[in-house]
Amino acid sequence: SSCHALGAGGSAARVAMEVQVDTADDSTLVPPNLFLSVRVGDSQKQSRFGKARKYRFPDPGEDKRGFARVEVFQRVGHAVVSFSSLDGNLQDAHVPCDILGVDSLRIRLGALVEGAGAAKPKRARRVDEAAKYLSEHRLEEALAQAMKDVIAARPDNPFVFLSETIRAGAPLKPPKAPPPMAAPPM
Repeated sequence: SSCHALGAGGSAARVAMEVQVDTADDSTLVPPNLFLSVRVGDSQKQSRFGKARKYRFPDPGEDKRGFARVEVFQRVGHAVVSFSSLDGNLQDAHVPCDILGVDSLRIRLGALVEGAGAAKPKRARRVDEAAKYLSEHRLEEALAQAMKDVIAARPDNPFVFLSETIRAGAPLKPPKAPPPMAAPPM
């Protein structure tokens, strides 16, 4: 890692820290869906594991410049969430997971945007509606499973295989609802 001054015209602006990360192992041996997180001071950056990257951080302070926390983690689930409102109200969402004994995790989340009462542009509404449709019908999961199947089977004509797999494919089983969340303590 290196520290250097940022600023125009040689002025000593705030000091930033740049951390370079490169894998030392053969990237073909790395499992899929691995992510790398680097934290310096109060800032954290993350990306897929495997490619050389440089991360820039604000100055963490003299006492923290020599340290970084590095974490490697694997994605076990994901979901596209369409916020029903942007006024900070929490809504339920289920994240399908690939963990032994856990089919999905229930979370509550909300987004707050200043001026959220203003109508969304038409394009943003269409994008939201499309994301909601994909999520409701679990299309991303179905397509991902079809892709896994075609890679495992390696048929001579993958397009026909994918078409038949998708047409014949039974809908994915709905995620099991996790136990209800406990109410926060008062």
